[in-house]
Amino acid sequence: MIQQELGSFSNYCWRFINDKPIKSGFRYGRQMLAKTPKPGLISKDLMQRGFRCIGPTVVYSFMQVAGLVNGHLVTCFKYNECGGS
Repeated sequence: MIQQELGSFSNYCWRFINDKPIKSGFRYGRQMLAKTPKPGLISKDLMQRGFRCIGPTVVYSFMQVAGLVNGHLVTCFKYNECGGS
């Protein structure tokens, strides 16, 4: 259904973030939010489309692995490697 509607699952995912990776931009861990709205929106949409066991935490983890979000602190050595700067 997603593939027929949007061409690919990749297109589906990227449309939620306007085709631009989200960068945390945080310098300190205390600045990071425990939850962000995007994974919740994606999770709800996927569940409406028939997906199961796909909560916001699972979606956020997927977003990190797929490069949709860079959750590293700007002080982390991995931040720039993951598309920061």
